Amino acid sequence: MAVADRDPFDLEVHRSISPSAATALPALPVYVERAHDRHLNDAVARAIAGTSVLVTLVGGSSTGKTRACWEAVQRLPEGWRVWHPYDPTRAHAAAEAISAVGPRTVIWLNEAQHYLLSPDPAIAERITAGLRTLLRDQRRGPVLVMATMWPQYWASLTVRPVAGEDVFGQQRELLTTTGEHTVVPAAFTGPDLEAVRAISAEDPRLADALAKAVDGELTQYLAGVPELITRYRTAPAGAAALIHAAMDFRRLGHAPALSHRLLAEAAEGYLSTSTRNELGPGWFEDALRYSAAPCNGVPGPLEALPPHGPSAARASRLSDYLEQYGRRTRGGFCPPASFWEAAVHHPPDLMSVRSLAWAAQKRARYRHAAGLHLIAADAGDVSSLGALAALRNQAGDIDGARRLAHTAAAAGDPSFLTRLALTHDGDTEATERMAYAAAEAGAPQALAQLGRRRESVGDLEGAQQLYRAAAEKRDTLALTRLTALRAQAGDPEEAELLARTAAGLGTVQPLIDLALRYGEAHDFVRAERLAGSAAELGTLQPLIDLALRCGEARDFARAERLARTAGQRDEHGLLAVMARRAQDAGDTVGAEYFARAAARAGETEVAMSLAEQRSVIHDEAGAERFHQIAADAGELKAFVLLAHQRAERRLAEGNIVGAEQLLRAAAETGDADAFHRLAELRDRVGDTEGADELFIAAAKAGAAPAMLNSARRLDELGNLAIASRLARFAAEAGLPGARSLQIGLLREMGRSEEAARWTAAQQEESAAADQPSLPGSEEPVSARESVGTPAPSDLARRRERAAEDPIAEQIDQAVEAGHTDTLIRLGYRHLNVGDIEGAERFARAAADAGEVSLALHLADQRRTVRDTAGAERLYRVAADAGSTIALDRLATIRERAGFPSDAEEIAHTAADAGNAAAITSLIRARERAGDFDGAERFALEAGAAGHGDALFFLVRRRELAGDAAGAAHLCQAAVDAGHVEALDDLVRLRRQTELPSTSMPSDLDEILRLGLEPDGSVSPPW
Repeated sequence: MAVADRDPFDLEVHRSISPSAATALPALPVYVERAHDRHLNDAVARAIAGTSVLVTLVGGSSTGKTRACWEAVQRLPEGWRVWHPYDPTRAHAAAEAISAVGPRTVIWLNEAQHYLLSPDPAIAERITAGLRTLLRDQRRGPVLVMATMWPQYWASLTVRPVAGEDVFGQQRELLTTTGEHTVVPAAFTGPDLEAVRAISAEDPRLADALAKAVDGELTQYLAGVPELITRYRTAPAGAAALIHAAMDFRRLGHAPALSHRLLAEAAEGYLSTSTRNELGPGWFEDALRYSAAPCNGVPGPLEALPPHGPSAARASRLSDYLEQYGRRTRGGFCPPASFWEAAVHHPPDLMSVRSLAWAAQKRARYRHAAGLHLIAADAGDVSSLGALAALRNQAGDIDGARRLAHTAAAAGDPSFLTRLALTHDGDTEATERMAYAAAEAGAPQALAQLGRRRESVGDLEGAQQLYRAAAEKRDTLALTRLTALRAQAGDPEEAELLARTAAGLGTVQPLIDLALRYGEAHDFVRAERLAGSAAELGTLQPLIDLALRCGEARDFARAERLARTAGQRDEHGLLAVMARRAQDAGDTVGAEYFARAAARAGETEVAMSLAEQRSVIHDEAGAERFHQIAADAGELKAFVLLAHQRAERRLAEGNIVGAEQLLRAAAETGDADAFHRLAELRDRVGDTEGADELFIAAAKAGAAPAMLNSARRLDELGNLAIASRLARFAAEAGLPGARSLQIGLLREMGRSEEAARWTAAQQEESAAADQPSLPGSEEPVSARESVGTPAPSDLARRRERAAEDPIAEQIDQAVEAGHTDTLIRLGYRHLNVGDIEGAERFARAAADAGEVSLALHLADQRRTVRDTAGAERLYRVAADAGSTIALDRLATIRERAGFPSDAEEIAHTAADAGNAAAITSLIRARERAGDFDGAERFALEAGAAGHGDALFFLVRRRELAGDAAGAAHLCQAAVDAGHVEALDDLVRLRRQTELPSTSMPSDLDEILRLGLEPDGSVSPPW
């Protein structure tokens, strides 16, 4: 349907209150744009320009999310249409038609958790994948996906789990990488509030909201929230029961549409017998009328829904705000028996039935869970068959559990049959039948795991039989274990065949294990073949291990071959490792072999290193051999060292000619020391002219510093002539300090005229290079600039040359390119140079893009330096982007600042979003501060809201105080809140409080088997 033809209320925009004075007003109040609207308008502009966009508005109920989306799509030109999938259910409608969406379509996903957090994970994955594909497909674009979501659902979908399975990875990628989001604040503040005041005269509804709304929550007031809460709190008994039943159905997973037959039967249990009798036969219709009556022009607590057809059952929908309120206030309440029985007698859609079944199971109401799972199973839900089988098994009905498990396996879900096979190993024949059936249904791991169990008790024959059956079904665990057993049995051929089969299925471990096994046994031929196959599949460890073993076994040729194979696959350095190992083991032959092999491969460092080690222990002959290995491979340093060493030996033998030949060879490589030594030899034989030429060459080659040092030593020894000669060569090479030494030496030798010429030359060069100096400095400007120290105004000049606001430009570029990592990197760069304000701007931009790490880091820094206001500001940035960690730390800050009610509200928000640690942190903080009453009060409130973790804290306190009955009561509350893991403690504590009796056996053990009734008593057999 075209945008212009759409009704905002059909798209679930909340109706507004009507003013007391009857005046003709538009259906919707005058609108005031805020920051999130500007984000939406930008997204719409990009969609108009041809880019597909997904934008999610995150905010609480009645904060104006849907109205903001409505205002944004009014900017779209003619030709755009709106698709709002909701029939038969939101998720099914979206999943069925997402592939058919074409260009210029707005996909309206109000309360997007119904689509992306569907009780059926397969449908949620299908919708998510469809949206990601659509947004990437340019041929189907542009499309504009407008989504809204409460913060707790945003956190559930986007916060990466610290441990365990990443269930919502694809949804997180869609929302935070493919898409973008913006936060809708709960209240109007600052300039936004002033803007409303400026136009309030145009719309009396705005004036009314300004006068009566609390804490700037104008949108909530306009949506009738205060009146809704008043209507709910003052509801007569029948209406209260009806609203409570609706709240419980919604919070436990029922779809929004609640049939009247379902509500009527369920609500009976929320009334006492006397109250029910007082109400009379027409109580339900009276309650419906009360709940449906408008509140100042907006729908009441339960809005009647139009029937889908003439024979469709009547249904109502609970107000969004009351739904959110119910989740907060009734989370610790387990509904009465009538609630569960109504769900069985009037089953809703399949996904609602599944959700209610699991809600019952989490609360240990196993009898009701079984009834609901049975309905879902009869409707074709295979996972419910498995869940029902698990409950039957727990209740002791093993045969019934097996029948259900076999049925589930035949329908394609062998998981519970596998689990059942492994938990009832006492009956070997029945266990194997179940395992074989599971394998036939596609789960051969049942046979493999059963085989492991047989193997662990020494039944190798039985284990191999099971492994072979699983291996025929391509189970890699079975192939791995069977490979090991056949190798142990001395059957290398079959073991190798099995290992290669496993490798063909993508599991290389059997090949690796087998190669290592044969390497340890020194069966190098077989090990090399297997290690080579593993290397071809990308695993080099067997090859490396075998090469080292062959080296230790002095099978040098094989070791070198294996090392070269590893080197071809970028695993270099293995030959060097083997050379060092051989050296350490005292195997000189092996060390030289592998050093030579490494040198041939271009790795001469190991030969040089080993030569140095030999020198340290005065093994000059060994050092020379390693230097020769390196020199033969083209290592110039080794060649020069050898030339010098051998030249010295020739000199010691009196063979000057031989020494000169070696030194000239070194000098040809550019070695300055060789030139220097040659010059000294020429001097020794009286060839002064030849020596001078060599000294000059040595100076040019880099020996000038050594000459200058020699000249200074000779000066100290009184050998002025030779010192002057060396100083001259160093000075002519341009070495600083050499000229001054030469002038001094000439004067000391009485060669004044020559000294004067050197002095004059020095002054002329200084005059030519002389430049004005900076005030107060003798250093030339050019010298100062060469140091690289920027002038004080350099940063200012750079900023003047840049755009007026370079940070904004960088943020825009990074956001447009989708490079959140760039925002983080630039933020840290500004932080490192002390630009805290700039770092915060990048942190805010990154948080807007869904990445809060920089904001959290900056907030933690502010907190460390006791800048509480700065820390709170940045934690709120991260919290607005969905960080529950930030909420946890905010709660702590507000508690320490003396605002306990704020801290509690924030902790509740974090817990609603999935971070219950915020509540337990606050409880512990109060306990450490000695506020035990405050800790207990808050724990009880949190437990009432469904956060059972808080109750566990109180259980421990009550138990330590000797109040077992009180502790048991709190365990019951935790179970009622959906923490079935507290059931064991409940039974233990009830047993402590049970009066000793010999006449009646205790039925407490039956709780673990059969569960509880809604009133907390032990369930009868079912």
